[in-house]
Amino acid sequence: MPSPTPLPPYRRIVTAHSPLPEEDRGRIDAETGEKLEAPVKILFDDDDAKGTGQIWWAATPASQHTDEDVAQTPPASLVVRGGSNCRSTTLAPGQVTSMHRTSSLDYNVVTHGTITLLTPLLPSVPSQWPPSSLLKTRPDLLETKVSAGEVVVQRGTIHAWRNDTDEFVRWTCVLTDAEAVSELPEVWVLEGDGTGKGEVRAGKGL
Repeated sequence: MPSPTPLPPYRRIVTAHSPLPEEDRGRIDAETGEKLEAPVKILFDDDDAKGTGQIWWAATPASQHTDEDVAQTPPASLVVRGGSNCRSTTLAPGQVTSMHRTSSLDYNVVTHGTITLLTPLLPSVPSQWPPSSLLKTRPDLLETKVSAGEVVVQRGTIHAWRNDTDEFVRWTCVLTDAEAVSELPEVWVLEGDGTGKGEVRAGKGL
């Protein structure tokens, strides 16, 4: 299926432990066009309808005893308990994500374009943030521009992402398991199931 965005398909390069058979060394892979010289898998994945790509996930410590492509079986939730989850997201011009928070420490690396990070003034509850309200500037919403090559360290904070440009943007996020920020009165957590859907878990003060 062709990618619905003008950006290239996700390209994952996964190292492996199994040596290449002698007959495969130097051969041009028919699917990727790459010359096979080392035990490395080069995988291409198209965006799905939501523009997200599963890159890898694992428990900690991770098992390194198999060359299985774990990305073909997404984790049960966005946050892998006792592990990490690496995902890539593509957002079209004018699009915005839902306001959400996960009990994780996230490293977001913008690779294409410029994205706007939306963080609300606190305290905050889910009912304040219908998606349509995030499409415009609000006095109770902080907007931070993040360009390609920059990194956002998301420490379990409430946030959303918006594309204010006329180009597609893409960023890669590594979610690592973390303690919930339970001492804040506005705590709510959208864990999700890896498809963008999930239940909001209310905490103290709501």
